[in-house]
Amino acid sequence: MNYMMLISVIGFIALMMIVGVIVSKKINDADDFFLGGRNVPAFLIVATLLASEVGGGVMLGSVGLAYQFGFGACWYVMPVAIGLLLFGLFLAKKLKRDADQYGYVSMFDWLAGRYGNYKPLKAIGGFVMLVGFIGALASQFVAMGTALQSVMGADKTMAIVLGGIAIVIYASMGGLLSVMWTDLLQAGVFVFGMVVLLPMLLAQPEVGGFAGLFANAPEHFFDVMNVQTPTWRITTLVTMTIAPFVRQYYYQRMFASKSEKIAQRSVFAQAILIVIVTIWTCLVGMCVFMINPALENPESAMPWVLSAVMHPAVAAIVMGAICATVMSTADTFLNAGSLTFVMDIPKNVKKDEMSQEQSLKVARNSSFAVGAIALVIAVMSSSVVSALMNAWAILGGGLFVPMVVSYFYKPSTKEGVMAAMVAGLVTTLLFTIVIKGFAVPAIVCGLIAAFIALVVVSAMTKNKATA
Repeated sequence: MNYMMLISVIGFIALMMIVGVIVSKKINDADDFFLGGRNVPAFLIVATLLASEVGGGVMLGSVGLAYQFGFGACWYVMPVAIGLLLFGLFLAKKLKRDADQYGYVSMFDWLAGRYGNYKPLKAIGGFVMLVGFIGALASQFVAMGTALQSVMGADKTMAIVLGGIAIVIYASMGGLLSVMWTDLLQAGVFVFGMVVLLPMLLAQPEVGGFAGLFANAPEHFFDVMNVQTPTWRITTLVTMTIAPFVRQYYYQRMFASKSEKIAQRSVFAQAILIVIVTIWTCLVGMCVFMINPALENPESAMPWVLSAVMHPAVAAIVMGAICATVMSTADTFLNAGSLTFVMDIPKNVKKDEMSQEQSLKVARNSSFAVGAIALVIAVMSSSVVSALMNAWAILGGGLFVPMVVSYFYKPSTKEGVMAAMVAGLVTTLLFTIVIKGFAVPAIVCGLIAAFIALVVVSAMTKNKATA
């Protein structure tokens, strides 16, 4: 057991708890809990977007892919930058403007608001969102368990449970503000870890700097097409490009921004940072391969190199950075999932029928409930990347067409949007769980089914909508 690493990780978790307690005293109602008072400055929006996106899927999953495929790992994260640019160009300002005008809290408030605040849209959309986000949250618990296991030498199940409980407790206390302020700290630690780690890896004799890496690394590391299968590449490209459009926390950040300009510029800044982080993870994974090409589990590449190669002090700091990024992503998923649970699914309970104290209590209790379900799923999971990809594919297949395509497809009706949600979700789940190995990726099948349902049902109900 590396005690210096263990102390670093425990200290960081304790610090997150303290922040959660402090911020919780400033939270008065569910609106504060989920949107931070709708007055969040640019630096917090950028920091929280970076920290939320760069979690276990990047620090463990993406580095693990780079350990296997080199620059082919770009397929996993780089498409998010494309999606962010499109999100910033076409939606960011409008989302902030509409949220300020109509008081939107959830992404499904914005969707239902386009159809006379039709509440079944929120309920069905919220269900689809929860299915995906609970799976995504579980993947971060798995990542946290992998990191803690490497430090403590403990049973992985126990490590997942311990890390998951810590995340649920502090994220449930302070809501979005605690998430954002801890994200700022976590982003700072992550950036420090990036700056310190890569030069130290390049300096290892097995790597030999950039010259040695590019001269001696396997040739396939420099072929971005030589990664997994064509189906996997298409799935990843589609899933990650449309990801910003179907993730609750991007809408939350837009609604919470101080102004329309801050909302848009924060998304553009995030796109640039994602490109930088992607290149960094590729280089780190390749360096670890050069040092030890015989790791049994590629997703353990980062924890292994810290414990086996780095100076204990540096290893402790970077391990803290890894846990920081995992926690920051997990707390975002948890907050977004509880938002959906509170604001969207219980369509028979109006927000204004509850007192401030009641709405806050429901918000916090839902965080514990969502976290507990995700923790059970995490204990039964193994791979960070596969869990995340399945979760994001479910969200993309079930929500992209009804959320975004319907906005630009003017003949769409509320019945068509509901049909698109159901068709997209059911089809994506069918080809993910039942009909495995189909030539067309599950998310593509889901998108096609959703679009057909949107067009056909909207045409069938158009007269009813205009009557």
